[in-house]
Amino acid sequence: MQRLDVERRSLSGTDRRRSPICYRSSRTREGSDLKLLLVDDEPLIRQNLSSAIDWRKHGIEIVGEAGDGIEALAKIEELRPDMVILDVHMPRMNGIQVAETIIDRPYKPNILFLSGIKEFEYARKALLFDAECYLLKPIRSEELDEMVEKVKNKIWREQYREEIGNRMKKQIAEHFDALREQFLNQVIRTSIHADVLDEKSAFFGIDLCSDAYALVLIDVEQLQEAGRPEEERQMLKYTVCDLARKVIGDDPDAILYVTYEEQLALLVTGDRTDRGAISDTCTRIMNALSDVLDVRVTIGVSRRTNEIARLPDCFKEAREALRHRFFQDGSCMLHISDVQVKREGAPDIPVPYEQLALSLKQGNTELLSAALADLFERIREQPALGYEYVITVAIRITSSFLGVVHELGYRQEEVFPDGCNPYSDLLGKRSIADVQRAIETVSATIAAFFNGKKSHKNAKTILKAKEYIESHYRNSELTLRLVSEQFHTSYTYFSHLFKQLTNESFSDYLNRVRVGKAKELLESSDLRVFEVAFEVGFKDPHYFSQSFKAIYGLSPTEYKRKHSNRESGRP
Repeated sequence: MQRLDVERRSLSGTDRRRSPICYRSSRTREGSDLKLLLVDDEPLIRQNLSSAIDWRKHGIEIVGEAGDGIEALAKIEELRPDMVILDVHMPRMNGIQVAETIIDRPYKPNILFLSGIKEFEYARKALLFDAECYLLKPIRSEELDEMVEKVKNKIWREQYREEIGNRMKKQIAEHFDALREQFLNQVIRTSIHADVLDEKSAFFGIDLCSDAYALVLIDVEQLQEAGRPEEERQMLKYTVCDLARKVIGDDPDAILYVTYEEQLALLVTGDRTDRGAISDTCTRIMNALSDVLDVRVTIGVSRRTNEIARLPDCFKEAREALRHRFFQDGSCMLHISDVQVKREGAPDIPVPYEQLALSLKQGNTELLSAALADLFERIREQPALGYEYVITVAIRITSSFLGVVHELGYRQEEVFPDGCNPYSDLLGKRSIADVQRAIETVSATIAAFFNGKKSHKNAKTILKAKEYIESHYRNSELTLRLVSEQFHTSYTYFSHLFKQLTNESFSDYLNRVRVGKAKELLESSDLRVFEVAFEVGFKDPHYFSQSFKAIYGLSPTEYKRKHSNRESGRP
């Protein structure tokens, strides 16, 4: 790794002024770092110069001498010295002519002119050719020492600046893609001055000059899952980005990148902002992802704007559209215009907060579960209510449940000893089903607590059993006995406990989970009905059809046909 050494050196003789700081680049070596060429037509003067000061003290090595300008040019080309002490008056070619000859060359050493004539015109010409100084003979050692120190410091500073510049260019090249994404994230989040925007756009090779802009946010649910191994998550993100880029291709009006929230952003300009064009692109992206990956994709689309300064507003709109994904089943695309138009006329749904709290207080878990199921079913039928409304209702229900806890003389910490916060847990939910399950979990936990510590422990067991069922429902051999053994509980007691805390038998609950998963597959896959039955754990397709119809009122075949017609717009 390169480094810079900074030293302070005292001047020789009686001169007590502070010497300049020496910037030593790691390109130079310890010892004779800089190369010096002595040019004078008098050998004695060259000899005196070579011994006038301690050159090695300055880290300088005298690499050659020349007796006239022609020879000096050859030596400069051959030895490539860092510094040249150059006599003005010499035969064949004088020092001024030498400086004039090399001024336009790629390699040009630092020149210290030396002359026995105090002539203003020579000094003026020397300055024209960027000479470091114009010294008169005979030169004092102290004066030469000071001038050499000054020039040496200048050379080292230049080398250091070049070194830092090269290092920065290398780092920029290595992190160019990340810097480009950082810039694009800034464009959609903050207001950037037009001049800065133009300069950075040009640097990153992005054409943002357009008469129309729109922003698309692509959220892959599996990228946001807590507990997913980081290596697996990064591989998934790379694959998602790669598939999306293949769909976009080299279209200059579609810029794809990753946001700070690990979502894909698609900034479209010009004709690509047409809603039909956006819908076509998003559909192709969803299809590409579903063909290769088993992921749920939600796409939020902003309105079109004619001003690049409004892109932060577009970002907010696309995020707002994404928040309504939990009203949808499977992958979907949501345009902010559709979401907001529906919300403006959406009526509130009456929520029986007091009835729910009373049922919990009385321990009437059957009535409580029925009331929650009815409430969330009505919410599902009203997607116009919006995300904020549903979360607000969920928070108020949770608050009423915790109010019962306090009313009966208990503390929240006793009911939730693991530091769980029922409120914050609601905010991260991505679907109505997740919110409903969270509310049911809170109510079940509180109800179990009211039945004593043993009941509380049993409630946790059933919750874990539900999680086990969620993870193993595909196993056609999954039975009540197998699950009870997982939790070291007797078959009979576990059956009674499960029915008591869930208000349904184990087999009914397992069937409901399997049928629910089957419904998702019927909506999102091309699997045939018997294949779906086997996929979710049913051994008998006929029994699967009966169970499905009992829950949804339609056979699997009828439901799949109805869903396909709705997706295609057919009646």
